[in-house]
Amino acid sequence: MEYMSIDHEQLIHAMGDAVVVADAAGNISYWNPAATRILGFTEEEAMGRPLDLIIPERQRSRHN
Repeated sequence: MEYMSIDHEQLIHAMGDAVVVADAAGNISYWNPAATRILGFTEEEAMGRPLDLIIPERQRSRHN
Protein backbone atom coordinates (compact mmCIF):
# COMPACT_ATOMS: atom_id res chain seq x y z
CA MET A 1 0.00 0.00 0.00
CA GLU A 2 1.77 3.08 -1.16
CA TYR A 3 -0.01 5.51 1.18
CA MET A 4 1.08 3.70 4.36
CA SER A 5 4.40 4.38 6.00
CA ILE A 6 6.69 1.48 6.83
CA ASP A 7 5.76 1.75 10.52
CA HIS A 8 2.04 1.48 9.78
CA GLU A 9 2.52 -1.44 7.44
CA GLN A 10 4.69 -3.27 9.99
CA LEU A 11 2.07 -2.67 12.69
CA ILE A 12 -0.80 -3.98 10.55
CA HIS A 13 1.30 -6.93 9.43
CA ALA A 14 1.99 -7.87 13.07
CA MET A 15 -1.57 -7.37 14.37
CA GLY A 16 -3.51 -10.32 15.72
CA ASP A 17 -6.72 -9.05 14.10
CA ALA A 18 -7.57 -9.61 10.45
CA VAL A 19 -7.07 -6.51 8.32
CA VAL A 20 -8.63 -6.66 4.87
CA VAL A 21 -8.72 -3.59 2.63
CA ALA A 22 -10.69 -3.34 -0.60
CA ASP A 23 -10.46 -0.83 -3.42
CA ALA A 24 -13.39 1.22 -4.74
CA ALA A 25 -14.45 -1.68 -6.97
CA GLY A 26 -14.67 -4.00 -3.97
CA ASN A 27 -11.57 -6.03 -4.79
CA ILE A 28 -9.18 -7.00 -2.00
CA SER A 29 -6.02 -4.89 -2.10
CA TYR A 30 -4.47 -5.70 1.31
CA TRP A 31 -4.52 -8.88 3.39
CA ASN A 32 -2.49 -9.32 6.56
CA PRO A 33 -1.21 -12.64 8.03
CA ALA A 34 -3.96 -12.65 10.68
CA ALA A 35 -6.55 -12.58 7.89
CA THR A 36 -5.02 -15.81 6.59
CA ARG A 37 -5.18 -17.40 10.03
CA ILE A 38 -8.72 -16.23 10.79
CA LEU A 39 -10.38 -16.39 7.37
CA GLY A 40 -8.53 -19.39 5.92
CA PHE A 41 -7.37 -17.93 2.61
CA THR A 42 -3.76 -17.13 1.80
CA GLU A 43 -2.78 -13.65 0.66
CA GLU A 44 -2.20 -15.05 -2.82
CA GLU A 45 -5.71 -16.53 -2.90
CA ALA A 46 -7.34 -13.31 -1.68
CA MET A 47 -5.52 -10.46 -3.44
CA GLY A 48 -7.51 -8.97 -6.30
CA ARG A 49 -10.59 -11.07 -5.55
CA PRO A 50 -13.96 -9.51 -4.68
CA LEU A 51 -14.90 -9.13 -1.02
CA ASP A 52 -17.54 -11.81 -1.67
CA LEU A 53 -14.70 -14.21 -0.90
CA ILE A 54 -15.17 -13.53 2.83
CA ILE A 55 -18.84 -12.49 2.95
CA PRO A 56 -21.24 -15.36 3.62
CA GLU A 57 -23.51 -15.95 0.62
CA ARG A 58 -26.68 -15.26 2.63
CA GLN A 59 -25.38 -11.75 3.49
CA ARG A 60 -23.96 -10.72 0.12
CA SER A 61 -27.09 -8.95 -1.15
CA ARG A 62 -27.22 -6.82 2.01
CA HIS A 63 -23.54 -6.00 1.71
CA ASN A 64 -23.72 -4.98 -1.94
